[in-house]
This record gives sequence, structure tokens and C-alpha cells, in this order.
Amino acid sequence: MPRKAYRNTTITARGEALKRRDVQSPLDRASPEPLYRQIADRLRAEIEADRLAAGSRLPSIRELARGLGVNLVTVVTAYRELIRAGLASGQVGRGTFVRPPEAPLERREAPRQEILGEGGTRWDPPAIPRSRATMLFKPLDKDVVPLNSGLPAADFFPMAAFRRALEAVLRREGSAALQYQPMEGNGPLREAIAAYLESRGTPVRPEEVLICSGAVTGVHIAARFLAMPGDVLLAENPVYCGFLSAVESLGVKLVGIPVDDEGMRVDVAERLIRQYRPKAIYTIPTYNNPTGVCLSLDRRRALLALSRREGVPIIEEDYANEIGFTGPPPPTLKAMDGAGQIIHVKSFAKLVFPSIRVAAIAAPASMIRGLLCVKEGIDPYASGLNQRVLHELLQQPEFSRHIEDLAGKYRPRYEAMRGALREGAGRHLTWMEPKGGVHVWARLPDGLNSQDLLPEAIGAGVAFTPGHCFVPDRGGEDCLRLSFGNVTPAQIASGVSRLVKVIQRQRARRRRRPLAEPMSASMLL
Repeated sequence: MPRKAYRNTTITARGEALKRRDVQSPLDRASPEPLYRQIADRLRAEIEADRLAAGSRLPSIRELARGLGVNLVTVVTAYRELIRAGLASGQVGRGTFVRPPEAPLERREAPRQEILGEGGTRWDPPAIPRSRATMLFKPLDKDVVPLNSGLPAADFFPMAAFRRALEAVLRREGSAALQYQPMEGNGPLREAIAAYLESRGTPVRPEEVLICSGAVTGVHIAARFLAMPGDVLLAENPVYCGFLSAVESLGVKLVGIPVDDEGMRVDVAERLIRQYRPKAIYTIPTYNNPTGVCLSLDRRRALLALSRREGVPIIEEDYANEIGFTGPPPPTLKAMDGAGQIIHVKSFAKLVFPSIRVAAIAAPASMIRGLLCVKEGIDPYASGLNQRVLHELLQQPEFSRHIEDLAGKYRPRYEAMRGALREGAGRHLTWMEPKGGVHVWARLPDGLNSQDLLPEAIGAGVAFTPGHCFVPDRGGEDCLRLSFGNVTPAQIASGVSRLVKVIQRQRARRRRRPLAEPMSASMLL
């Protein structure tokens, strides 16, 4: 049934002018051109014809959405198109404005000091920011227990199934398997992923699925689609470090939402939305990385209602829904979405192995073309061979059994981590109880600094990831992440024991040398 256009009885001068110019005349819903593009093209024509003057404010997103009978995301996407084209600019808390034409740039010779850094080249440190990910993959001696590694267990990789899938693809398709695939992804794989998501309670259509090169790339594409430099995004605090790096590269400001044992504090998110007017919310609601907590069903409902009410889309990442230890998780946000507000990014790194480098973006049809345009500039072609192999794997009953068995395989490591913390670390660490995934988020006592603690810990034979790697802007110095996915139960027990001894020594030294100003805990647990 076609959606009726909403007739707004409140007529403003700006709204009346726009109606006279046919900007708010009915859209062509039978056209193959997306609705957001039709809106953007109409506004573009008005701007380029000088009927919308430079500096004038465009209708609010809500006003235009009501007038055209479309959802808020459609108008947001149209405005994003105008901003990317340099025809408009967004101002936080004020709205979107027609941008004045830019004067031609005056060519000049840049002084050498503007080009070169202090060391003689702009590529010298400290001109290059330090990556948060460097600590995760820093080479360690073989006797160091790598509780910093977020990698899955190599012992659990489905090697036999992968070998059969690879051989089947090469036998059937030959050298054609090594060619590029369409930018939106291999068609049979899009169908297989749609079927897989539906089998786990998240119904999507194949045409609503895009294939990309890993989940970090997927959230990068989604964030770039929804936000421009200077815009604000909300995310859990702490948040996955890969997302932090992706957002920082876009010039987007990230504001953290505190987390407790039930996941994101949606009540705080509501206040932050009103304060910052963000363009999107990013979340790993199920077995969050780095905390391992799971957003409760009630909070999922509240978050979706907040998203719908405020017109703020959500980027939902799913990296380990299959690895839960306390019963089935609640439905994904995507499965519960009735308003077309969710971009769902599905990772297969923990289900296959990290170097498969294939993930899926599942989004409303109204967003797909815009996401594909962004993908073209960031990740035009994911590996054609790996896409075909993943499609083949998803057809194998053995691979389905492998996925169903994963939580059971990781459970001994999960129990070993819980046991080691409870038995040996209770007086030296506080931590959030993980419900799934392969990580634990902990806080040090007495305001100890995890970055300062790390060299001594490595010297004692254990590594972890410092908390500042997961915190937007500043903070997290007294926190750390312990990962148990790629270590044995025996290694976990040994690693936690070594860590506790290092903490004990640091606390003893701290008592002998009191600080002038005590450090305060920086994270809500």
C-alpha cells in the first residue's frame, strides 16, 4: 500500500516558499531513482538557480520528512549528499544551511616549514599519530602469555571445510574465481548471508546486503555515509578500538555513553542526543568488545524507540553473536527494527578466521545506494576468491555444525578466565562479568595506570591491552582488557597469576611513595 504524504498545516515563510518551488511536491515513488536522491536533486536545482540564497537555512529534517511523507533517514541522506557536493553545511544544534560559493583559491608557494615537520619531513614521528592497534599485534617473546590478543583460537579454524570449499570453487570456476566481483558483492554470497542472518532471527533481503572487506571497513563505510568531518557520533564507552581508529580518520567527534552490566546506558544516551545532536549511534550490543556485556532486551527496545523518536540511525556491529555462554542472546537491533534505522555489520572473522576479510553490511533499501557510493571510494572490491569460498562454506552442513559448536569450544577458556580472576585477582582487580565473546574488561586498584604497568607485566611474562585504547578522547588509564580467545586454560591461569603479582608490586611501591594528588577511577563498571 503506497504511503500517504503527510500534509503539514503549520506553514512557515520558508516552508511556503519551498512549496511554491515544488520542493515539497510529491516524490515519484515508482522511479528507480532513490527518494533521497530526488530530494537532493530538487534542492540542488533551487540552490544552483539562486532561488535558495547562500546562508539560508534549509527546512529541519523533521519538517521536510513530514512534508514529503518519508522517514527521517531519507532526508538526512539527502542533506548528506548536498554537504558532500559542497552546496550545504551542517551546524551542530542549528541545522543545515546553503553554503556560499567558494572563491577561487589563490595559488602560492607554501613555505618549507608548512610542508616539512620538525624532523625535516611531515611523515616523521610525531607527525604521524600512534595507532591504537599497534599494541594488539606487537611481537612478544614466546614465553609471554598474550592476554592482549583479540584473535580467535587457531585450533578452532575450520581448516578441512575451508580446504574443501577452496578446492570446489577452483575446480568449478577455474581462473574466473580470481576476477573482481561486483562492487555490491558476489550475488550468491549476498543470498547466502541473507539466508544465514534470517536463520538466526534477523530477516533481510539479498538486495539489502553489501559485501565489504571486514567489519572495520563496514563500520567505516557506514560512519562515512552518515557523518561528515566535524559531526558527532555516539558510541559505548569503552568502545572497540578498530571503530575508534576508523572514526578518527574521518574527522568525526566521538562522544562516549557509559556501560554497565546491562550494556549501554540508554538513559544517558538520550541526554547526550539532546546535547550533541549526533548523526548516528555505534554499538556492539551483543557481547561487546571490550566488555563482553550484552545489552538487555528492555534496553534494546528503549534504544530503538529513542533512535526512532530522535531520528538518529544506529550502526550495529555483530562480531560474536554465536559465542555466548549464558543462553541465547536477545534479538539483534536489526531484527527488532521497524523504522529502517539500523545499519547492521556482520563479521565472519571469529566464525571462519580473520584473514577471510569478508563481512556484510545489511541496511534498509533506502540507504543501500548511498552506502554503495561511499563504498566505491573506500572499498570498491572485496576479495572475489574469498567471497566465493565463504559462499561455498555457508552451504556446507559441516560448517553449520562448526558454528553451532563454537561457544562450547570457547567455554573452557571462558571458565578458566572467570576462575582465575575470582580465585586470584579479587583483591587486585574489579571486572565486568562477560556474557559472551572473548574479552574481559577490568579496572586496576588505587588509580594504577595500565600503560605504565604494561612494560613490567611483559617482563613478568604476561601482556594485556591498556584501557586508553578503547576510550574516546581521554580516559581509561586505570582499565585494561584481557582476552582469552587465543590462549589455553593453562596459559590463562598462569597469565592472570603473573599479572596479579605485578599489580601487587606496583601497589606496594605506591604505598611507599604516595602521590601528591590521588588518581581517580575513570570508568564506570
